[in-house]
Amino acid sequence: MRTICLFLLSIFFSAPAFAQDCRYGFAYGHVFDLETGDEVHVTPDSLADRLLEVSACLDSERTADANSLSLESDSLADLPLLTRLLASFYDMPDEEKILENINLAWALVDQAGLSRTQIERELADAGYRVALRNDLHPHLVDSYISNCRAAGVPVPGPIGGSDWSDRIDISAETTLIFSTADEMSIWLHGIDQTGESTSEGFCVAFQRVLTNDIPIGTICMNEARTQACFFDNLEYVEGEERPQRMTPQATLESEFSDMAHVMDSENCSSCHVGDNPLLLHPGTTLYNIFQTGRTKDAHFDFVPFDDDDGWCNPDTIVSTDGCNRCHDIALSARPAAPNYCSVLRRATNMTMPPSRRLEHSHISLWPDVNGIFEDEAEIFEEYFSSLRELEEMCSSYGGNSGTCSEQ
Repeated sequence: MRTICLFLLSIFFSAPAFAQDCRYGFAYGHVFDLETGDEVHVTPDSLADRLLEVSACLDSERTADANSLSLESDSLADLPLLTRLLASFYDMPDEEKILENINLAWALVDQAGLSRTQIERELADAGYRVALRNDLHPHLVDSYISNCRAAGVPVPGPIGGSDWSDRIDISAETTLIFSTADEMSIWLHGIDQTGESTSEGFCVAFQRVLTNDIPIGTICMNEARTQACFFDNLEYVEGEERPQRMTPQATLESEFSDMAHVMDSENCSSCHVGDNPLLLHPGTTLYNIFQTGRTKDAHFDFVPFDDDDGWCNPDTIVSTDGCNRCHDIALSARPAAPNYCSVLRRATNMTMPPSRRLEHSHISLWPDVNGIFEDEAEIFEEYFSSLRELEEMCSSYGGNSGTCSEQ
């Protein structure tokens, strides 16, 4: 283990000998190759090479600006090592870009089966200044739940309780939801499988059985679908620097007030934006229950964590044709483009538009790296204006400023 850590150090602090396009994106808790759409798999032996590619990608984004961040920057001195490393590749301390790449790097570390805490401790032993995480937010749990309820968003009892549906197996839909999970299940609160409301507001709990993890994420919305709250099956454990994953059984028996604060989980605002907070896709069980993936007349907002802090849902692209006939698609100023745009690319080439027939499944609707559409894609010409607009936004890596620009 120590050998691996020291090897990682040696590549992290060496300038890559080459530059390359940024080929990886982080979404759904996984790392994807943005060109092929395939999930990136690593082992302890291949982890260093993948992280070197991440480093090379970031180095290619760097400019010669004399004000460029450095590992020795006072503003970064107390951040964890990987955060300082990744931040050093940017000219401006953009928190979203840092978070995107921290998530990506740690996801690779997790998949390799290495201990984050052990890595940080060994790096500290090697003489590097590493701040183990001490900025958790357990004090915000109660205020967040109160804010959710005040916004009309239900915060129900434990998922295994009587106010939830029985477990619904959706394992056959993994490819439709772009997941590599071995098994997937959902539970419903406030709505039944026919789409009939059973209370004001609703919640969907979504379990994925992955190789090394079993996350259960829950999204709750008010009846008008204008406000959304998020919960993950993580808990604070004394002596641990990060929230720890709860077992499925413990999750089903726990109140949401027993779970870690959502700010200490993944950044849900990286993908759950626009008008489709549940990320529903045509042909899936949830899509059939809700009948539509859109909330176009009720663009939702994230319920704030406390009095003045929270995620935000960016402004939407103003077009009214093509894809935008059914969706309000968020501008990419926030979240970081690789997250959101990787979802857009995969959705475009798999489940949307829903009128796409099986005989057209081989046609790539998303343009190639040069922005060129396949000749066969001309039958979907009505979507081209939207797709060009989306590709231009995603290629700009940041897009236009949305409602989040001043936050």
